[in-house]
Amino acid sequence: MNPPDMNASRDDELFLQRALRWQDGSLPAAELAALEQEMLLSEDKRRVFAELQVRSLQMNEILRREAYAPQTVTQISKPKSLIHFLRWPLAAAAAVLVTWLAGNWIGKYEKHSAAVGLATITFDSAAEWDEGLQPVDNSLAAGTYSLASGTVRLAFSYDDTVATLAGPARFDLVEPGHIRLHEGRLSARVSQPDKGFTVLTDALTVLDRGTVFGVDVRKDGEALVSVLEGKVDVHPPGSQSEMQRIEQGGRLSARPKGKRTFQPANDEPSGFEDLWPLTLGVDDVSHLVEFVVPRAKHKWQDFRSDTRLFLMAERQRVQPAGALTVDIAPGMPFDQKKQEPAGHLIAHSGKVNSYLLFFRPMEGAAERRPDINGSITFAQPVIGIISDSARLLASDDALGHPRVAYRDKPRRGIEKGKKPGERDVVRISRDGRRLYFNLHATADPDEFRVLVAAP
Repeated sequence: MNPPDMNASRDDELFLQRALRWQDGSLPAAELAALEQEMLLSEDKRRVFAELQVRSLQMNEILRREAYAPQTVTQISKPKSLIHFLRWPLAAAAAVLVTWLAGNWIGKYEKHSAAVGLATITFDSAAEWDEGLQPVDNSLAAGTYSLASGTVRLAFSYDDTVATLAGPARFDLVEPGHIRLHEGRLSARVSQPDKGFTVLTDALTVLDRGTVFGVDVRKDGEALVSVLEGKVDVHPPGSQSEMQRIEQGGRLSARPKGKRTFQPANDEPSGFEDLWPLTLGVDDVSHLVEFVVPRAKHKWQDFRSDTRLFLMAERQRVQPAGALTVDIAPGMPFDQKKQEPAGHLIAHSGKVNSYLLFFRPMEGAAERRPDINGSITFAQPVIGIISDSARLLASDDALGHPRVAYRDKPRRGIEKGKKPGERDVVRISRDGRRLYFNLHATADPDEFRVLVAAP
Protein backbone atom coordinates (compact mmCIF):
# COMPACT_ATOMS: atom_id res chain seq x y z
CA MET A 1 0.00 0.00 0.00
CA ASN A 2 1.36 3.41 -0.93
CA PRO A 3 1.88 6.00 1.79
CA PRO A 4 -1.08 8.41 1.90
CA ASP A 5 0.98 11.40 0.72
CA MET A 6 2.99 9.72 -2.04
CA ASN A 7 1.01 11.08 -5.01
CA ALA A 8 0.66 14.47 -3.36
CA SER A 9 4.42 14.57 -2.77
CA ARG A 10 5.16 13.83 -6.44
CA ASP A 11 2.74 16.54 -7.60
CA ASP A 12 4.22 19.06 -5.18
CA GLU A 13 7.77 18.24 -6.27
CA LEU A 14 6.88 18.72 -9.95
CA PHE A 15 5.19 22.01 -9.16
CA LEU A 16 8.26 23.26 -7.28
CA GLN A 17 10.54 22.23 -10.12
CA ARG A 18 8.40 24.17 -12.61
CA ALA A 19 8.37 27.20 -10.32
CA LEU A 20 12.18 27.17 -10.10
CA ARG A 21 12.55 26.80 -13.87
CA TRP A 22 10.15 29.71 -14.29
CA GLN A 23 12.53 31.82 -12.21
CA ASP A 24 15.54 31.14 -14.42
CA GLY A 25 13.52 31.52 -17.65
CA SER A 26 13.88 27.91 -18.84
CA LEU A 27 10.22 26.89 -18.52
CA PRO A 28 8.63 26.01 -21.93
CA ALA A 29 5.37 27.70 -22.94
CA ALA A 30 3.33 24.51 -22.52
CA GLU A 31 4.55 24.00 -18.95
CA LEU A 32 4.06 27.71 -18.24
CA ALA A 33 0.36 27.30 -19.03
CA ALA A 34 0.20 24.26 -16.76
CA LEU A 35 1.90 26.20 -13.96
CA GLU A 36 -0.59 29.05 -14.30
CA GLN A 37 -3.51 26.60 -14.27
CA GLU A 38 -2.20 24.90 -11.14
CA MET A 39 -1.99 28.20 -9.30
CA LEU A 40 -5.45 29.26 -10.47
CA LEU A 41 -6.92 26.07 -9.02
CA SER A 42 -4.96 25.98 -5.75
CA GLU A 43 -4.65 28.69 -3.13
CA ASP A 44 -1.90 26.68 -1.44
CA LYS A 45 0.20 26.67 -4.61
CA ARG A 46 -0.26 30.42 -5.07
CA ARG A 47 0.93 30.93 -1.52
CA VAL A 48 3.93 28.63 -1.99
CA PHE A 49 4.85 30.35 -5.27
CA ALA A 50 4.75 33.77 -3.61
CA GLU A 51 6.80 32.45 -0.69
CA LEU A 52 9.28 31.01 -3.15
CA GLN A 53 9.78 34.43 -4.77
CA VAL A 54 10.32 36.16 -1.42
CA ARG A 55 12.89 33.61 -0.26
CA SER A 56 14.58 33.66 -3.65
CA LEU A 57 15.02 37.42 -3.40
CA GLN A 58 16.45 37.05 0.09
CA MET A 59 18.94 34.40 -1.10
CA ASN A 60 19.92 36.48 -4.13
CA GLU A 61 20.69 39.41 -1.85
CA ILE A 62 22.87 37.25 0.40
CA LEU A 63 24.73 35.83 -2.58
CA ARG A 64 25.11 39.27 -4.14
CA ARG A 65 26.75 40.60 -1.00
CA GLU A 66 29.06 37.57 -0.88
CA ALA A 67 30.01 37.96 -4.55
CA TYR A 68 30.91 41.64 -4.26
CA ALA A 69 32.48 41.60 -0.82
CA PRO A 70 36.20 42.65 -0.75
CA GLN A 71 38.54 39.65 -0.89
CA THR A 72 42.30 39.21 -0.51
CA VAL A 73 43.68 38.07 -3.87
CA THR A 74 46.90 36.10 -3.68
CA GLN A 75 47.03 34.96 -7.29
CA ILE A 76 45.58 36.45 -10.45
CA SER A 77 43.81 33.92 -12.62
CA LYS A 78 41.59 34.01 -15.68
CA PRO A 79 38.37 35.84 -14.75
CA LYS A 80 35.14 33.83 -14.68
CA SER A 81 31.57 35.02 -15.35
CA LEU A 82 29.28 35.83 -12.45
CA ILE A 83 26.91 33.03 -13.49
CA HIS A 84 29.78 30.52 -13.40
CA PHE A 85 30.89 31.90 -10.06
CA LEU A 86 27.40 31.59 -8.57
CA ARG A 87 26.44 28.29 -10.24
CA TRP A 88 27.12 25.98 -7.31
CA PRO A 89 25.99 28.37 -4.54
CA LEU A 90 22.73 28.94 -6.40
CA ALA A 91 22.24 25.21 -7.01
CA ALA A 92 22.82 24.50 -3.35
CA ALA A 93 20.48 27.32 -2.37
CA ALA A 94 17.80 25.99 -4.73
CA ALA A 95 18.14 22.50 -3.28
CA VAL A 96 17.80 23.87 0.23
CA LEU A 97 14.79 25.93 -0.83
CA VAL A 98 13.04 22.97 -2.47
CA THR A 99 13.68 20.80 0.58
CA TRP A 100 12.37 23.49 2.92
CA LEU A 101 9.26 24.26 0.87
CA ALA A 102 8.40 20.61 0.20
CA GLY A 103 8.82 19.66 3.85
CA ASN A 104 6.86 22.67 5.04
CA TRP A 105 4.07 22.23 2.50
CA ILE A 106 3.70 18.45 2.82
CA GLY A 107 3.89 18.72 6.59
CA LYS A 108 0.98 21.13 6.61
CA TYR A 109 -0.89 18.85 4.17
CA GLU A 110 -0.43 15.83 6.46
CA LYS A 111 -1.53 17.79 9.53
CA HIS A 112 -4.60 19.07 7.67
CA SER A 113 -5.55 15.57 6.46
CA ALA A 114 -5.10 14.13 9.93
CA ALA A 115 -7.20 16.91 11.45
CA VAL A 116 -10.21 16.70 9.11
CA GLY A 117 -9.94 13.05 8.05
CA LEU A 118 -10.51 11.64 4.59
CA ALA A 119 -14.18 10.78 5.17
CA THR A 120 -16.99 11.32 7.66
CA ILE A 121 -19.83 8.99 8.65
CA THR A 122 -23.15 10.70 7.83
CA PHE A 123 -25.41 7.70 8.53
CA ASP A 124 -25.15 4.31 10.19
CA SER A 125 -27.59 1.50 10.79
CA ALA A 126 -26.60 -1.06 13.44
CA ALA A 127 -22.94 -0.56 12.54
CA GLU A 128 -20.45 -2.67 14.50
CA TRP A 129 -16.69 -2.24 13.94
CA ASP A 130 -13.94 -4.72 14.74
CA GLU A 131 -11.81 -3.60 17.66
CA GLY A 132 -8.84 -1.45 16.69
CA LEU A 133 -10.11 -1.02 13.13
CA GLN A 134 -12.79 1.58 13.54
CA PRO A 135 -13.41 5.33 13.04
CA VAL A 136 -12.77 7.91 15.75
CA ASP A 137 -15.66 10.33 16.42
CA ASN A 138 -17.23 9.42 13.06
CA SER A 139 -14.10 10.57 11.23
CA LEU A 140 -11.92 8.28 9.10
CA ALA A 141 -8.30 9.17 8.50
CA ALA A 142 -5.96 7.21 6.24
CA GLY A 143 -5.79 3.61 7.47
CA THR A 144 -7.47 0.20 7.57
CA TYR A 145 -11.06 -0.36 8.76
CA SER A 146 -13.22 -3.41 9.34
CA LEU A 147 -17.01 -3.09 9.45
CA ALA A 148 -18.22 -6.28 11.12
CA SER A 149 -21.94 -5.72 10.47
CA GLY A 150 -24.49 -3.05 9.69
CA THR A 151 -24.42 -0.28 7.13
CA VAL A 152 -22.65 3.09 7.02
CA ARG A 153 -22.67 6.01 4.60
CA LEU A 154 -19.46 8.02 4.17
CA ALA A 155 -18.95 11.52 2.78
CA PHE A 156 -15.46 11.98 1.35
CA SER A 157 -13.94 15.39 2.04
CA TYR A 158 -11.75 15.43 -1.09
CA ASP A 159 -14.45 15.39 -3.76
CA ASP A 160 -17.87 15.14 -2.03
CA THR A 161 -18.23 11.50 -3.09
CA VAL A 162 -20.84 9.57 -1.11
CA ALA A 163 -20.17 5.88 -0.48
CA THR A 164 -22.29 3.31 1.35
CA LEU A 165 -20.73 0.13 2.76
CA ALA A 166 -22.48 -2.98 4.06
CA GLY A 167 -20.79 -5.22 6.59
CA PRO A 168 -18.88 -7.40 6.75
CA ALA A 169 -16.48 -5.16 4.85
CA ARG A 170 -12.72 -4.54 5.07
CA PHE A 171 -11.27 -1.50 3.37
CA ASP A 172 -8.36 0.94 3.38
CA LEU A 173 -8.52 4.69 2.90
CA VAL A 174 -5.19 5.11 1.15
CA GLU A 175 -5.29 8.74 -0.07
CA PRO A 176 -7.83 11.40 -1.06
CA GLY A 177 -10.22 10.11 -3.71
CA HIS A 178 -9.15 6.46 -3.32
CA ILE A 179 -10.48 3.47 -1.37
CA ARG A 180 -9.13 -0.09 -1.43
CA LEU A 181 -11.90 -2.64 -0.90
CA HIS A 182 -10.64 -6.03 0.34
CA GLU A 183 -14.06 -7.55 1.01
CA GLY A 184 -17.66 -6.41 1.12
CA ARG A 185 -20.18 -4.36 -0.84
CA LEU A 186 -19.89 -0.68 -1.65
CA SER A 187 -22.05 1.71 -3.64
CA ALA A 188 -20.91 5.24 -4.48
CA ARG A 189 -22.15 8.45 -6.04
CA VAL A 190 -19.47 10.73 -7.48
CA SER A 191 -20.37 14.42 -7.68
CA GLN A 192 -17.20 15.97 -9.13
CA PRO A 193 -16.24 14.25 -12.41
CA ASP A 194 -13.11 16.40 -12.83
CA LYS A 195 -11.58 14.87 -9.70
CA GLY A 196 -12.74 11.29 -10.15
CA PHE A 197 -13.01 8.54 -7.54
CA THR A 198 -11.06 5.26 -7.57
CA VAL A 199 -11.93 1.91 -6.00
CA LEU A 200 -8.99 -0.50 -5.82
CA THR A 201 -9.44 -4.27 -5.53
CA ASP A 202 -7.16 -7.26 -6.08
CA ALA A 203 -9.09 -8.17 -9.24
CA LEU A 204 -9.66 -4.78 -10.87
CA THR A 205 -9.45 -1.01 -10.48
CA VAL A 206 -12.56 1.11 -10.97
CA LEU A 207 -12.20 4.75 -12.04
CA ASP A 208 -15.38 6.77 -11.83
CA ARG A 209 -15.95 10.26 -13.19
CA GLY A 210 -19.45 11.20 -12.20
CA THR A 211 -21.51 8.04 -11.74
CA VAL A 212 -23.59 5.96 -9.36
CA PHE A 213 -22.09 2.47 -9.20
CA GLY A 214 -21.51 -0.51 -6.93
CA VAL A 215 -18.59 -2.85 -6.22
CA ASP A 216 -18.91 -6.25 -4.52
CA VAL A 217 -15.70 -8.04 -3.47
CA ARG A 218 -16.12 -11.62 -2.27
CA LYS A 219 -13.90 -13.60 0.08
CA ASP A 220 -12.05 -15.26 -2.79
CA GLY A 221 -11.24 -11.85 -4.27
CA GLU A 222 -13.69 -11.94 -7.18
CA ALA A 223 -15.08 -8.47 -7.82
CA LEU A 224 -18.37 -7.44 -9.41
CA VAL A 225 -19.02 -3.90 -10.72
CA SER A 226 -22.53 -2.64 -11.44
CA VAL A 227 -23.37 0.79 -12.89
CA LEU A 228 -26.67 2.43 -11.99
CA GLU A 229 -25.99 5.81 -13.64
CA GLY A 230 -23.37 7.10 -16.08
CA LYS A 231 -20.32 4.99 -16.88
CA VAL A 232 -17.08 3.81 -15.27
CA ASP A 233 -13.68 2.70 -16.59
CA VAL A 234 -12.27 -0.58 -15.29
CA HIS A 235 -8.81 -2.10 -15.78
CA PRO A 236 -6.60 -4.78 -14.16
CA PRO A 237 -4.53 -3.58 -11.18
CA GLY A 238 -1.34 -1.81 -12.22
CA SER A 239 -2.14 -1.74 -15.93
CA GLN A 240 -4.44 0.39 -18.06
CA SER A 241 -3.76 -1.50 -21.28
CA GLU A 242 -6.99 -3.51 -20.90
CA MET A 243 -9.32 -0.63 -20.09
CA GLN A 244 -12.98 -1.59 -20.20
CA ARG A 245 -15.87 0.88 -20.07
CA ILE A 246 -19.13 -0.11 -18.42
CA GLU A 247 -22.25 1.83 -19.40
CA GLN A 248 -25.21 2.41 -17.10
CA GLY A 249 -27.24 -0.71 -16.50
CA GLY A 250 -24.23 -2.96 -17.19
CA ARG A 251 -22.16 -5.20 -14.95
CA LEU A 252 -18.92 -7.12 -15.15
CA SER A 253 -16.87 -9.39 -12.91
CA ALA A 254 -13.21 -10.34 -12.66
CA ARG A 255 -11.04 -12.70 -10.63
CA PRO A 256 -7.66 -11.73 -9.14
CA LYS A 257 -5.88 -14.83 -10.48
CA GLY A 258 -5.87 -16.43 -13.88
CA LYS A 259 -7.40 -15.01 -17.03
CA ARG A 260 -9.62 -11.99 -16.50
CA THR A 261 -12.85 -11.97 -18.46
CA PHE A 262 -14.98 -8.87 -18.59
CA GLN A 263 -18.60 -9.73 -19.09
CA PRO A 264 -20.96 -6.78 -19.57
CA ALA A 265 -24.28 -7.82 -18.07
CA ASN A 266 -27.84 -7.20 -19.21
CA ASP A 267 -30.33 -4.80 -17.65
CA GLU A 268 -31.24 -7.10 -14.77
CA PRO A 269 -31.26 -6.31 -11.02
CA SER A 270 -27.77 -5.54 -9.81
CA GLY A 271 -27.64 -6.88 -6.25
CA PHE A 272 -27.15 -3.42 -4.73
CA GLU A 273 -30.83 -2.47 -4.36
CA ASP A 274 -30.53 -2.23 -0.57
CA LEU A 275 -27.60 0.21 -0.81
CA TRP A 276 -28.77 2.47 -3.65
CA PRO A 277 -31.33 4.40 -1.52
CA LEU A 278 -28.74 5.35 1.11
CA THR A 279 -26.22 6.33 -1.55
CA LEU A 280 -28.85 8.43 -3.29
CA GLY A 281 -29.90 10.33 -0.17
CA VAL A 282 -32.74 8.26 1.34
CA ASP A 283 -32.05 7.49 5.00
CA ASP A 284 -35.09 5.45 5.98
CA VAL A 285 -38.33 4.17 4.49
CA SER A 286 -41.38 2.35 5.83
CA HIS A 287 -41.51 -1.35 5.08
CA LEU A 288 -44.22 -0.52 2.53
CA VAL A 289 -41.82 1.45 0.31
CA GLU A 290 -39.91 -0.40 -2.43
CA PHE A 291 -36.94 1.13 -4.24
CA VAL A 292 -36.99 0.92 -8.06
CA VAL A 293 -33.82 1.00 -10.16
CA PRO A 294 -34.46 3.09 -13.32
CA ARG A 295 -33.97 1.18 -16.55
CA ALA A 296 -34.17 2.02 -20.22
CA LYS A 297 -36.94 -0.56 -20.72
CA HIS A 298 -38.94 0.52 -17.70
CA LYS A 299 -42.38 -1.13 -17.76
CA TRP A 300 -44.91 0.58 -15.54
CA GLN A 301 -47.15 -2.49 -15.55
CA ASP A 302 -44.41 -4.41 -13.71
CA PHE A 303 -44.88 -2.19 -10.65
CA ARG A 304 -48.40 -2.85 -9.46
CA SER A 305 -49.24 -3.61 -5.84
CA ASP A 306 -51.98 -2.94 -3.32
CA THR A 307 -49.43 -2.84 -0.50
CA ARG A 308 -46.36 -1.09 -1.95
CA LEU A 309 -45.41 2.50 -2.68
CA PHE A 310 -42.60 2.53 -5.24
CA LEU A 311 -39.73 5.03 -5.04
CA MET A 312 -37.49 5.78 -8.03
CA ALA A 313 -34.51 8.14 -7.83
CA GLU A 314 -34.50 10.50 -10.81
CA ARG A 315 -32.15 13.43 -11.44
CA GLN A 316 -29.34 13.92 -8.94
CA ARG A 317 -27.69 17.29 -8.23
CA VAL A 318 -29.51 19.09 -11.03
CA GLN A 319 -29.46 22.89 -11.13
CA PRO A 320 -32.97 24.31 -11.70
CA ALA A 321 -33.21 26.93 -14.45
CA GLY A 322 -35.22 29.21 -12.16
CA ALA A 323 -37.82 29.18 -9.41
CA LEU A 324 -39.70 25.90 -8.92
CA THR A 325 -43.48 25.59 -8.84
CA VAL A 326 -44.67 22.90 -6.42
CA ASP A 327 -48.00 21.79 -5.01
CA ILE A 328 -46.86 20.97 -1.50
CA ALA A 329 -44.39 23.20 0.33
CA PRO A 330 -42.77 22.62 3.75
CA GLY A 331 -45.21 23.33 6.58
CA MET A 332 -48.41 22.83 4.58
CA PRO A 333 -50.11 19.45 4.06
CA PHE A 334 -51.68 18.62 0.72
CA ASP A 335 -55.46 18.74 0.70
CA GLN A 336 -57.20 18.62 -2.68
CA LYS A 337 -60.17 20.57 -1.33
CA LYS A 338 -57.87 23.54 -0.61
CA GLN A 339 -55.52 23.09 -3.55
CA GLU A 340 -53.90 26.18 -5.01
CA PRO A 341 -54.36 25.94 -8.80
CA ALA A 342 -51.25 28.03 -9.46
CA GLY A 343 -49.13 26.06 -7.00
CA HIS A 344 -46.45 27.52 -4.74
CA LEU A 345 -43.36 29.24 -6.09
CA ILE A 346 -40.16 28.03 -4.38
CA ALA A 347 -36.90 29.94 -4.82
CA HIS A 348 -33.97 27.56 -4.36
CA SER A 349 -30.51 28.67 -5.44
CA GLY A 350 -28.75 25.32 -4.98
CA LYS A 351 -28.96 21.97 -6.73
CA VAL A 352 -31.75 19.47 -6.12
CA ASN A 353 -32.31 15.71 -6.13
CA SER A 354 -35.55 14.43 -7.61
CA TYR A 355 -37.49 11.30 -6.63
CA LEU A 356 -40.70 9.89 -8.13
CA LEU A 357 -43.11 8.03 -5.84
CA PHE A 358 -46.05 6.11 -7.24
CA PHE A 359 -48.79 3.83 -5.92
CA ARG A 360 -50.32 1.70 -8.68
CA PRO A 361 -52.78 -0.90 -7.32
CA MET A 362 -53.80 -4.14 -8.95
CA GLU A 363 -56.80 -4.38 -11.28
CA GLY A 364 -60.16 -3.74 -9.62
CA ALA A 365 -58.81 -1.08 -7.24
CA ALA A 366 -61.91 1.10 -7.77
CA GLU A 367 -64.03 -1.51 -6.00
CA ARG A 368 -61.50 -2.49 -3.33
CA ARG A 369 -60.15 1.05 -2.71
CA PRO A 370 -56.92 -0.08 -1.01
CA ASP A 371 -55.01 2.51 0.98
CA ILE A 372 -51.42 2.84 2.12
CA ASN A 373 -49.66 5.07 4.62
CA GLY A 374 -46.12 5.47 5.92
CA SER A 375 -43.09 7.75 5.82
CA ILE A 376 -39.77 8.34 4.08
CA THR A 377 -36.77 10.10 5.63
CA PHE A 378 -34.30 11.90 3.38
CA ALA A 379 -30.72 12.86 4.17
CA GLN A 380 -31.40 16.49 3.22
CA PRO A 381 -34.47 18.76 3.60
CA VAL A 382 -37.41 18.41 1.21
CA ILE A 383 -37.99 21.74 -0.56
CA GLY A 384 -41.27 20.83 -2.27
CA ILE A 385 -43.50 18.19 -3.86
CA ILE A 386 -45.11 18.19 -7.32
CA SER A 387 -48.42 16.30 -7.38
CA ASP A 388 -50.43 18.03 -10.11
CA SER A 389 -50.74 15.97 -13.32
CA ALA A 390 -49.90 18.85 -15.66
CA ARG A 391 -46.91 19.95 -13.57
CA LEU A 392 -45.58 16.40 -13.46
CA LEU A 393 -45.68 16.21 -17.24
CA ALA A 394 -44.08 19.66 -17.57
CA SER A 395 -41.21 18.74 -15.22
CA ASP A 396 -40.38 15.29 -16.69
CA ASP A 397 -37.67 16.62 -19.01
CA ALA A 398 -35.86 18.73 -16.42
CA LEU A 399 -36.35 16.58 -13.31
CA GLY A 400 -37.30 13.12 -14.58
CA HIS A 401 -34.87 10.28 -15.20
CA PRO A 402 -33.33 10.51 -18.70
CA ARG A 403 -33.65 6.75 -19.36
CA VAL A 404 -37.32 6.39 -18.41
CA ALA A 405 -40.22 6.94 -20.79
CA TYR A 406 -42.89 8.62 -18.66
CA ARG A 407 -46.59 8.07 -19.10
CA ASP A 408 -49.04 10.74 -20.20
CA LYS A 409 -51.99 8.40 -19.54
CA PRO A 410 -53.71 7.49 -17.31
CA ARG A 411 -53.97 10.73 -15.42
CA ARG A 412 -51.00 11.29 -13.16
CA GLY A 413 -50.75 13.01 -9.80
CA ILE A 414 -53.05 12.66 -6.82
CA GLU A 415 -56.78 12.38 -7.47
CA LYS A 416 -59.38 14.55 -5.83
CA GLY A 417 -61.65 13.31 -3.08
CA LYS A 418 -64.79 15.03 -1.91
CA LYS A 419 -64.96 13.23 1.43
CA PRO A 420 -62.17 13.79 4.06
CA GLY A 421 -61.67 10.04 4.45
CA GLU A 422 -61.05 9.65 0.73
CA ARG A 423 -58.54 12.46 0.29
CA ASP A 424 -54.91 11.70 -0.31
CA VAL A 425 -52.68 13.49 2.17
CA VAL A 426 -48.95 14.08 1.78
CA ARG A 427 -47.05 16.36 4.13
CA ILE A 428 -43.50 17.29 5.08
CA SER A 429 -42.27 17.16 8.68
CA ARG A 430 -41.25 20.30 10.53
CA ASP A 431 -37.54 19.56 10.20
CA GLY A 432 -38.08 19.10 6.47
CA ARG A 433 -36.43 15.69 6.21
CA ARG A 434 -39.39 13.34 6.63
CA LEU A 435 -42.31 12.89 4.28
CA TYR A 436 -45.61 11.34 5.47
CA PHE A 437 -48.16 9.87 3.06
CA ASN A 438 -51.70 8.51 3.35
CA LEU A 439 -52.97 7.43 -0.05
CA HIS A 440 -56.33 5.99 -1.18
CA ALA A 441 -56.13 4.36 -4.59
CA THR A 442 -58.75 4.32 -7.32
CA ALA A 443 -58.46 3.18 -10.93
CA ASP A 444 -55.79 5.83 -11.57
CA PRO A 445 -52.39 5.58 -9.86
CA ASP A 446 -51.21 8.04 -7.25
CA GLU A 447 -47.97 9.72 -8.22
CA PHE A 448 -45.86 12.65 -6.98
CA ARG A 449 -42.36 14.02 -7.42
CA VAL A 450 -40.30 14.94 -4.36
CA LEU A 451 -37.59 17.61 -4.64
CA VAL A 452 -34.83 17.45 -2.04
CA ALA A 453 -31.96 19.90 -1.48
CA ALA A 454 -28.73 18.36 -2.79
CA PRO A 455 -25.66 18.50 -0.50
